[in-house]
Amino acid sequence: MELHIPSAQWDRITHWLKEAHPREGCGLLGGRRVPGIIEVLQVFPAPNAWPADGKSSQRNRFRISPAFHRRVHGQLKQEGLEIVGVFHSHPDGPSRPSSIDRRLAWPDLVYCIVEVADGRVKNAAVWLPPRLSRQAVLKITGPRADE
Repeated sequence: MELHIPSAQWDRITHWLKEAHPREGCGLLGGRRVPGIIEVLQVFPAPNAWPADGKSSQRNRFRISPAFHRRVHGQLKQEGLEIVGVFHSHPDGPSRPSSIDRRLAWPDLVYCIVEVADGRVKNAAVWLPPRLSRQAVLKITGPRADE
């Protein structure tokens, strides 16, 4: 399985996640599924809605609000597309799912986890359901803005 993200959309994701550092940044991926490939056509950066509860913080947790999810779902449905995945950062941590990520993962969505450290993207990986147990190939498509 491959996740294809156009370079312009990848640049939006990485900009959003670098801006969120040292908190976890997050968002939704909109697109379509074809055999063997998930095509991302739109990116929806989301505010991190994780509440401050004294046990954890936005530094190591993220939440996408149900209202944001519904709004994106409705917009994509009108365009004949769907939510295909979630992206979020691990500030100063590896791009693999945490136990919390695995436990809270939406069952039908891919997760793109991006390691951000020192203001830079260090690594990124895509994880598949169920429970983010398998890794997929991340393919950035098209010309890069810096090329």
